[in-house]
Amino acid sequence: MEIFERDVTTLSNLNSGSYNLDGLNQLATILTTRFKKRNFEVTWDADSRSWSASRPVKNSHHRKIPKVLLLTHMDTVFDVTDPFQSIARVPSNDLRYLRAKRWAPLLTGPGVVDNKAGIVMIEQVLDAFRDFDEQIEWKIFIQADEEIGSRHSKENLIGFAKDVELALVFEPGWYDFEAQQYRLASEVGGNISAQVVVNSPASTQALATGFGRGAADVLSKFIGRLNSLRAPNLFVSVFDIDLKSKPNVTASFATAKVSIRFERESQRTQILNRLKQLTVASSQIQLETKEVWNPLEISTPQVRALVRRSSRDEKLGVLHPTSSLFRSGAYFLAQAGIPTIDGMGPIGGDYHSSKEWLALGSCHERLRLVTRIIQNALKL
Repeated sequence: MEIFERDVTTLSNLNSGSYNLDGLNQLATILTTRFKKRNFEVTWDADSRSWSASRPVKNSHHRKIPKVLLLTHMDTVFDVTDPFQSIARVPSNDLRYLRAKRWAPLLTGPGVVDNKAGIVMIEQVLDAFRDFDEQIEWKIFIQADEEIGSRHSKENLIGFAKDVELALVFEPGWYDFEAQQYRLASEVGGNISAQVVVNSPASTQALATGFGRGAADVLSKFIGRLNSLRAPNLFVSVFDIDLKSKPNVTASFATAKVSIRFERESQRTQILNRLKQLTVASSQIQLETKEVWNPLEISTPQVRALVRRSSRDEKLGVLHPTSSLFRSGAYFLAQAGIPTIDGMGPIGGDYHSSKEWLALGSCHERLRLVTRIIQNALKL
């Protein structure tokens, strides 16, 4: 546990926020140095922000060497100007500690669980299998901006993952504190991304008085109507709002991005029709659908059986299959037909917030599970 805490702290103290290219390059340099010592061939593509490493195995006996992909990401989301930059132990009177004290101690800091802990887990997996270096061809892929957010993410990942027998994604492990159950994201919901543009020219009176109905008002009402889509299995978010205005004049132009995550395939048409209705209802609104992702089964029944057996072998309790509205690179891998398991990282919570925390006590537990999964999958 001490080594895990030391390594997570070292990586988390380095700001590698999505837009901090210097920090990302520094982290890539650290990873390159570490993995070259492990005799990996390393590539850092700064343009697409993809870091990858592989260690081919000499096949002197002409036997099939299984390939295993370990995947995670670098970024910590937080900008270099964000005050949340330091790593600390969570005090024992903190609600986060009281909630997860079974895995104490807890660390808090930017990216401690999402996803510097995932990087450290990958290194520990390699250490656990050092006696099998001639029996497994390891492939490591670490995307800078999540596993799906960077340019060419899909193409780079799928190309690199070709011919792997198993892919493990080291996003944080999922634990349902209310039900006190481990969860396995066996399915992922769909997503509709759209760009909203509002044109609302200020009237002559508005130009003269500085008052009038502008784009901000139109956009606000549009967002309000979007909220009518909300349901237990829907997640609507509006972000990157940009208002164009002049001094003393109501804004006349605005843009925003909309993301709607949904659980069932049948909801897609409903949502698209509702968006069309909202757009038609106002001549001032233009909406362009950028991307539609359909719901997808991430873990097949065979993969779920593998996880159940491995968890049972280690006496770690059942990982209950569930659907998630949030996705990772597992989506691309499963879409390509690669056996994939997501959420192999340690337990934590409050991701992307100033309360983000990591349960250090869960790290060894998750490492045992991952090790057993690989052993059972490859029959080692």
